Amino acid sequence: MTRLAFLTLLLASPAFAQDNAILVHMTRDLGKPEKALRAAYAACIAGNGQVEATAQPFTENGWTRSDDTEMGLITLTPAEGDLYVTLAADGTFCDVASESQGTDAALSSIQILSGAAGLPVEMLETGSECLAASIGMGMVEITSSGNDPVCLSESTSAARFFFTPS
Repeated sequence: MTRLAFLTLLLASPAFAQDNAILVHMTRDLGKPEKALRAAYAACIAGNGQVEATAQPFTENGWTRSDDTEMGLITLTPAEGDLYVTLAADGTFCDVASESQGTDAALSSIQILSGAAGLPVEMLETGSECLAASIGMGMVEITSSGNDPVCLSESTSAARFFFTPS
């Protein structure tokens, strides 16, 4: 297990355009509560830091969008379920939080969708127990959800995808 002390971003994979079509297809499950977590991860990765491209599949699947221009954040919430997504208005991150699936489930879902899309995932060694990985186009850090996240949780998770500002 690893901790992300300093975030460095990787350049986009040359094959990202091909991989992106698979990820976009996966976002169709955003309206299905039992599949929404993995679909939300797919939307974040497919959006690649482009805020409107990331938000669109959520709103098309009935999620509510709330823009807080003062804070520079966009929140997306489903009609039902225990997920919420926070986007940085500048496109630097997309955070998917679950109040019912732990950090191991988050990592597993990210590995499955990355494998399906052909994106490489490499766990990063950073010196602590928090999970961090490079993933095709950038980086993801996995912790518990909430204001005081911990590295490992059986009951909650937050996967924060980081992107290079455009």
